[in-house]
Amino acid sequence: MNRLISSKHLEGVSDLTLTAPIKQGFVDAFESITYETRLRFVMKALFKIRATAREHSLIKPFVDTAERIQSLLDFRLTILDDHEPHQLMLSATFDRPFEPYMRLIWDPLGPLLDVIFCNCEGYVTATEHCFEDYLAWVRKSQKDTNFFYTATGLSVDDIQYLTQVERLEREHRRQSLTNVVIATPKQVADKVRRKEANKRLTNQMGMQALVSLYRLADFYPPDQPGGDGKYLLWATQQLLDGWGRKDLEEHGWDDLVREQLRWFEGDPWPRQRAAAQRLSFDPTGVQGGIVSNYKQVCHGALLLMRITDPKKARKFIGRLPVRRESCERKKCRPADDNRSPFLNLAFTRHGLVNIGVPDSELERFPQAFREGMEERAGLLLDVRYNHPRRWTLPSRNWPEPPSGPAVSVEMSEIDIVIQLRTARDHANSDIIGDESHPLHKWVRQLAGWSWSGLELLAVEPMRRAPDRKGIRSAEHFGFADGISQPIPVDGAPCYDDDQVARGEIFWGYSNDRGDPPPPPSPILDDGTFLVVRKLKQDVGALNSFLDKACEQTQLDRDVLRGKMMGRRPDGKTVVDLARADNKFDYGEDREGLLCPFQAHVRRTNPRTEAVDGRRTPRILRRGMSYGPGYNDVDPLDPANAVERGIFFMAYNASISEQYEVIQRWVNGGNSTGVASWQNDPLMGVSHMGAGRTFQFRDGEKSISLKMKEPFVRLQWGAYLFVPSIAAIRAISALSPVDAAENAREAELREARRGERIVARLLALASEGPEGRVAAAAGWKTCLEDFGEKDPAELAEGPAVWAAL
Repeated sequence: MNRLISSKHLEGVSDLTLTAPIKQGFVDAFESITYETRLRFVMKALFKIRATAREHSLIKPFVDTAERIQSLLDFRLTILDDHEPHQLMLSATFDRPFEPYMRLIWDPLGPLLDVIFCNCEGYVTATEHCFEDYLAWVRKSQKDTNFFYTATGLSVDDIQYLTQVERLEREHRRQSLTNVVIATPKQVADKVRRKEANKRLTNQMGMQALVSLYRLADFYPPDQPGGDGKYLLWATQQLLDGWGRKDLEEHGWDDLVREQLRWFEGDPWPRQRAAAQRLSFDPTGVQGGIVSNYKQVCHGALLLMRITDPKKARKFIGRLPVRRESCERKKCRPADDNRSPFLNLAFTRHGLVNIGVPDSELERFPQAFREGMEERAGLLLDVRYNHPRRWTLPSRNWPEPPSGPAVSVEMSEIDIVIQLRTARDHANSDIIGDESHPLHKWVRQLAGWSWSGLELLAVEPMRRAPDRKGIRSAEHFGFADGISQPIPVDGAPCYDDDQVARGEIFWGYSNDRGDPPPPPSPILDDGTFLVVRKLKQDVGALNSFLDKACEQTQLDRDVLRGKMMGRRPDGKTVVDLARADNKFDYGEDREGLLCPFQAHVRRTNPRTEAVDGRRTPRILRRGMSYGPGYNDVDPLDPANAVERGIFFMAYNASISEQYEVIQRWVNGGNSTGVASWQNDPLMGVSHMGAGRTFQFRDGEKSISLKMKEPFVRLQWGAYLFVPSIAAIRAISALSPVDAAENAREAELREARRGERIVARLLALASEGPEGRVAAAAGWKTCLEDFGEKDPAELAEGPAVWAAL
């Protein structure tokens, strides 16, 4: 498999460095000029225009193209001429994950980069190619950055927010921070341009830029068929967007730049059109519980498993009764059955490698999935309390919990996750040691089949946590859950009805970002990606905070909880207490008087278009709770000391452009126009050396509440691939290309796994007496893990399964 090159990132700020060989020879233009000389001319001209706007101009009526995307901290272009062929190097820092940033580079920054990089060999133009093709060129040209430093984790919006606050303070217009919301650079520029006193100067600046760029047309001939002149035109149109002939006619200046205006008003750059769907969606071809939630489910379990024998494992998963979606009367729903559990199957990246999926298919998988959640923690702002080094990893707890200190399962050991859910109720939420639990015998059988080629590492029980009124959909904080869920459809989605394009959830279809369906893949088609995060909820800490906050603010407890969530506990939205659905927006609450800008539902779904005009990303959430319910009547109840929380589980087709964007908004990011440190009051992580505050309005009164540690902490998480029914069959039918080579690779992976475990145990043994006891238990497990095991009869499994 090709080596992945990934941008370095530090506390949410990322780096990109790439190089491209400059074309040799002369440009086919009116003057004899090489591509390198043209490149130097155009970069010098563009920089001079920008420097004039920043250093000389008294007003700012036009938005710099790079500034428009509100993500780019800085970038530089350098010609490397110390070897042949000469190279153009781009180096940039930006404040969001790689893929969402690259989409902004592709559009709207694409025309500017095209006029520069069209001078390079092999360049794939942004204005004439789809996003995936452009992204592939960037990945191919990208270079590893060995060391990356940024002075701060502030985003571009944070800098603008602080600038705005400082200006208000300087102008003695001090106001509550709950009222401060940043405007986009385009909004600011439009306001400057509309002001009557600025029109004359605006026109002067527009004409100066237009004339300067038109001079470059001698090097970028506008009328040459198939030439590069169109890139210069489109870049100019992008730079002077919103200004033109009508502005000049008011002052009678249009005749001064008649030739330039005629060029400027040429054909605009063609936007990508949605392509026809490649697949016809068949609900019965995908796993159940995705399109429609399993009904009446009250208990579940995640079985974390390791592949010990790829050949046996392939045969085993082909025989698993994976639940599929059914379709009756045009309404898709999974069949409910109290006698057997709903079973779903998902793979980690390691699992796909270990079971034998060929490299040619693995390289098709998105980079976010291939890197994994741990590697991308900084991009998610999973820092400090949520950093992977502070995760509480799953424990080896089957068939019974360890008698001594728990032995952890490394995330890299997990190959397959089997999900079980049942509608059969049971008083106890834990499966371990409770043979009467409705899922216990199923777990026992799946763990006991030595013919499966799998080893059960850990069982993570799940449940529906009823609230005080017995509502099963409530989570431990008492809020109704699972209300706002998108519905994947074919054709043009009706966004008012919560619909999204099919490609937002399943691979192989066009999406809401306008991308055409990806090429065919027997493994990826009709599959989806599942994000799993085990989130520990500190109900006691939240209750203590609410007690003090209610006393301080004199607000009703449910009103305050509604301010934090954006919905009341019963699901009714705080902007319209008559609605408990998703048909609302914040058009009548632009100042955050009803729903605070920090509120969880407003941060995760601001219901506005992004700066590039695309829809807010959506994900399908199908999570469950874990642990017993909290007894808030008796805070001294011993059960309250037991860990409880949520298994956040979300399906999406693009982890990087859907889930990761939303997660950034929870911990920071700027989805609602406030600073990133004004993050989610329930789930946000505090900035280094600083506490957290929750700021909101109650009528005319501004309230700021201090919070200590987060009420929710990440225990562990993973990115999983959920294959279609056909893909499961394809994986089951895989055969090793070279058995000897596969065996050597398996031995190498096993050795590396052993090295990681040994290193962890040695570190544990150095932490005093308790650590040594835990390490000893770990050594025992290791010896059992890597020791000889008796071969199993292949006929054993099917017979037991049939008996069930």
